[in-house]
Amino acid sequence: MNLKIVVVGAGSLSFTSSLFRDFCQFEDLFGSKIVLMDIDESKLPQVLDIAKRINRVAGANYIFETTTDRKKALENADFVIISIEKARMSLWRTDFSIPEKYGVYQPQEESGGPGGFAHLMRQLPAIMDICHDMEKMCPDAWIINLSNPMTQICLAIHRYTNLKFVGLCHGIYEIRKWLAKVLGVDEKSLDLKAAGINHFTWILNMNLTPKGKAMYPLLREKLSNFDPAFMPLSRDLFDLYGLFPSPFDSHIAEFIHLCPKEKWPQYNMKNFDIDDYASWLDREIREVIEISEDEGKIKKYLTERSPIIAVDIISAIVHGHNTLCLAVNIPNEGCISNLPEDSVVEIPAIASTQGIRGISMGKLPSSVASFCQRTLTIDELAVDAIIEGSYNLALQALVLDPYVKSIDTAKKILDEFLSVYRDYVPGLK
Repeated sequence: MNLKIVVVGAGSLSFTSSLFRDFCQFEDLFGSKIVLMDIDESKLPQVLDIAKRINRVAGANYIFETTTDRKKALENADFVIISIEKARMSLWRTDFSIPEKYGVYQPQEESGGPGGFAHLMRQLPAIMDICHDMEKMCPDAWIINLSNPMTQICLAIHRYTNLKFVGLCHGIYEIRKWLAKVLGVDEKSLDLKAAGINHFTWILNMNLTPKGKAMYPLLREKLSNFDPAFMPLSRDLFDLYGLFPSPFDSHIAEFIHLCPKEKWPQYNMKNFDIDDYASWLDREIREVIEISEDEGKIKKYLTERSPIIAVDIISAIVHGHNTLCLAVNIPNEGCISNLPEDSVVEIPAIASTQGIRGISMGKLPSSVASFCQRTLTIDELAVDAIIEGSYNLALQALVLDPYVKSIDTAKKILDEFLSVYRDYVPGLK
């Protein structure tokens, strides 16, 4: 094929290897050109070597290029997969520690709350630079965004470019795995239809295929005797609203102030363990290297799939497979009827040659919609603040956040963020 697919942020060995494994399971894409682009040139030779080994065993005939030149990589691209993190491991602790100095505690600090804003400050300028290059080098290409904070990044692309995009997160697949365990069913037979915003969706329908049996009644029964340590916050919300949220308590707690620090023991909450996460990444890298050195292990590796459906979507758009996607981040356009049309929401969709069409989900319960609406307003203010360079809008975003209890606290957090992250975000005036 003459297809050109660019991976921006390809230096992550474990991510790029699993992504390429997925490519090797789509014969209708074999022979395409895959450009591996990263700003860290030292990482690319090993990534390329392992990709070539997997390619040879799979007989996929993909053509590879590596580069640190983003504009060269993007020239005439058809699809651009973005998976970048600016100083993630070195500054993640700061996303926690600065708000905590002023009495603001969150367990995750990735997508919501003051920590989510700090994350966005680092990420968004770099993402928009990529988008502006795409507008010049490949204006008709699709963006497949995998970078967090997902909703805010996708909203910025939607509001400030004319590029086609979809944002992907594997949270719905992870929660399906856990709920299937609780229910005692095969996870692939559990059909979930969830709607909301990334890291904060609500499962509106939970059915068992192929007969479509409603599983919420059984879930209530099973949870009454299940390990009480299993997602206690989500269970409380389920009891209150009749819908189970997705994906996990630590993410849900980013958006609602129902889990203040004094409630952490009750909800089994703690700060995200960055050291543990770094160790997990190291193990993943070692495992991929070990697999790549043994043809038999590569063959077994090729029988597995990642939970990221980027390649499924590429194949569907190119070849028209009408692929159901359990969760994508796209413009709402009425799919959730009581959230703004021009907001970015996470919903099921169909990918095909016509693009990605969201499935109508109707209304969210008014109380749930109110949670989502507040977060969407915060996200809009935050995105506009960073792109337009507005201190006032940034302050408004933090003041509206349920974790921040005063304007004075918001100012102190914002001023310290701007000082610490001055190398990543233009000054706000």
